[in-house]
Amino acid sequence: MKHIFSAALSGILVVTLLSGCGGNGPDHQSEEVCIKQTSSDGSYITYDYNTDGSQTKATNYSATGTLLGWTEYTYNENGLKTEEITYDPEGAVQTHSTMEYDNGNMISRTCYDAEDIQQYQETFTYDEDGFLTKETYTDDTTSYWYDVENDKNGNETKRTMMDDSDNPEMVIVSDYNSDNLLIKTTTYEDAAMEMLQGWSENDYDADGNLIRQTAYNAAAQINAIWEYSYNTNGSLIGTTISGTGSAEVLNTYDYMPLSELLNANET
Repeated sequence: MKHIFSAALSGILVVTLLSGCGGNGPDHQSEEVCIKQTSSDGSYITYDYNTDGSQTKATNYSATGTLLGWTEYTYNENGLKTEEITYDPEGAVQTHSTMEYDNGNMISRTCYDAEDIQQYQETFTYDEDGFLTKETYTDDTTSYWYDVENDKNGNETKRTMMDDSDNPEMVIVSDYNSDNLLIKTTTYEDAAMEMLQGWSENDYDADGNLIRQTAYNAAAQINAIWEYSYNTNGSLIGTTISGTGSAEVLNTYDYMPLSELLNANET
């Protein structure tokens, strides 16, 4: 199961950074929302929002504008996402997920296929301060979980992956600066933290925006560099990646004030 764990851990390192725009509500200063994410191949995603600025729909198109499918999101009265449904171009349900909460913290996420058969479930456990302490993944053939440690500010400092035999498999250690910004994430292939897999380092601008993430392998060689650019409102407008070759644009993002978008949708 090592290859499964490696893929999962690698995803953790960059999932937040590469997740794109949309879904997090408007920026409180600019009241902007991301309305379009365009990939380097020309394919793109458009986003719809409710009056609270929560993303309600993400629609996928090919580079030629052909509809590829879409995802719809539902929220409860507290603005917490409770359901996520993905459709194919003909409008048939492909997958759907349900989320449950306790005191505002997500305690479970259950995902089903088009036949409404459960595919997997994630569960989450918190301490008395509301900090995540355990995250579990279970499907028909696989079960593993992360034991999570936090500092006094709620920053995740250590994540240990355990397999279904209750054996520690891998460890991720996170370091922060005095502004509580994540500056380094180190991954080890053993519980004793003697077998280094690699690490990533983050750089920020004066406003605290992430502008660069550099990923290194165990030999301290650079695997990839992700760079992020922002507009004057602090909204992400571009993501590029570079490795041994030249930099490649991954995604660009377009924004609109939420009020203008809602007015446009009403007309």
